[in-house]
Amino acid sequence: MKALYDSGWHHPFAAYLGLAVLVVLLARMPRSTFLFRWAALFGLVLAADATITGAWSPLPSSSPIFTPLSIAFVILGDARFFFLQERLARPDASMLRVTIVAALTSLVVPVSSTLLRHALPLDSDGRWLFLTYELLALGWVLSTWRVRYGRDRDPETRRWLVRVTAFFATLYALWATADVLILLDVELGHLLRIVPNVLYYAVFLVATVAFAPRAHGGVR
Repeated sequence: MKALYDSGWHHPFAAYLGLAVLVVLLARMPRSTFLFRWAALFGLVLAADATITGAWSPLPSSSPIFTPLSIAFVILGDARFFFLQERLARPDASMLRVTIVAALTSLVVPVSSTLLRHALPLDSDGRWLFLTYELLALGWVLSTWRVRYGRDRDPETRRWLVRVTAFFATLYALWATADVLILLDVELGHLLRIVPNVLYYAVFLVATVAFAPRAHGGVR
């Protein structure tokens, strides 16, 4: 199971399949919408992430820039959710304000996990660090649920945003569950971890665009 998890057919191949579907969807979308620009931007980020951090990476993991790039891609992966959330929660705000708020929101979990790592006697094993991050991220995503999606919002948009949030929260819940199993030496944990990885790399952008209301440029 570990060999399958480490295989390039899992990562980056699944991501490339998802990106191919995303390109088809983008071709059907109006270019002027925020959703199109958001999906195109983070599609490029995802392509770079999969290429650099995947099993077929041209950059060796021993490179001094590999770890900083990997951390940056984790933050950007969260940023795509918070950027979409902030834009739709505040449609009248300037793009500069949306970008600043989304960036700061995306840094809450990385900064918090770093502080916890230094404040608590956490095991330095990477799996414990992953689990700490995942639990913090799950709590942070869920905490935005009621704050962002008020009843005064267009019902169709609100339903879409709630589904996007539920999807993103599910990713972190599955990652955390898989890492608990791995820490307990349950080999199935590696197989389970493939599921949120595929959802994160191959499905999230595609599903968000595919199920978006037409008012936001969706293709339904």
